[in-house]
Amino acid sequence: STVVLPASFTITTPLSGVNIPRRSDLVINWAPGQAAALVKLSAEMACLSLVKQSWSQNITADIGTAVLPANTFSAASETCELVIIVDRIMQGTIDPNYGRGGTILAHQSRFVIGKSTP
Repeated sequence: STVVLPASFTITTPLSGVNIPRRSDLVINWAPGQAAALVKLSAEMACLSLVKQSWSQNITADIGTAVLPANTFSAASETCELVIIVDRIMQGTIDPNYGRGGTILAHQSRFVIGKSTP
């Protein structure tokens, strides 16, 4: 079986530690893009009041940018922690002698932690 590790990348926006208003679209950028890769973009918000919400989007062609829509996280009225994860994925080929089918994937993941504000 073979699989190629996705290229290394860096999340360029948003930066860790910044305030991210929930009522505005959030543009997420990373570089470089890798057109042959799939991307799973996810975000998780956790609040002191125990409110937790999550969101994810699959991107079939990695162009290095995506948008977390405004008001995706609306259940909290306080400032909360927001973790944004970009997971770049390459699919490989299973050796035909394996005999059981299956999938082989290679991942490179990066994350930033910000403050989600009302």
